[in-house]
Amino acid sequence: MKITVTDFTKYENNTLKGFVTVSFSDSISGMEITIPGFTLHQKGNRWLEFPSKLDKNGGYTKVIFTYDKRDEKEIKNIILKDLDRYLQEEYQDEI
Repeated sequence: MKITVTDFTKYENNTLKGFVTVSFSDSISGMEITIPGFTLHQKGNRWLEFPSKLDKNGGYTKVIFTYDKRDEKEIKNIILKDLDRYLQEEYQDEI
């Protein structure tokens, strides 16, 4: 499975730095799923959160789940690395 950042929207509010759209594609099946709403945060280190929705109690619930926390961490690291590539390509004229 290939994981690719396809868009970034800057939106700064406290630790929130923006929203990332990610495409998950599988060359064997030809299926591609594009998911917006990953959130990029930074307070010293930067981190990524999976998309979530507001629940009936006023909290947030993830809309994407992994069975293993190590898998979730690995996916987030892949996305952060590809986000660096995306931003470098997208904003190369401004650097």
